Amino acid sequence: MFVTTVYSQGQQTIQITATNPDGTGTGTARLGIPVSLVATVSAGQSQVVNWSLTSGGNISATSNSAATYTPPFMQPS
Repeated sequence: MFVTTVYSQGQQTIQITATNPDGTGTGTARLGIPVSLVATVSAGQSQVVNWSLTSGGNISATSNSAATYTPPFMQPS
């Protein structure tokens, strides 16, 4: 399974596709199970994606347009 989200800012569009490793899921990250993220940037001068989080877990870039998000193993209290 994959989930695609599209963001638009002026002339630039960023499409983010999230894929679970087992191909199943509901579009929500499950505790402790990594999710692959791929961003497709159209138009604009910069095609580089800077990944960051504002909540629990860890995100690590694997290229300019891809990253892996690993949610926490336990629900934050």
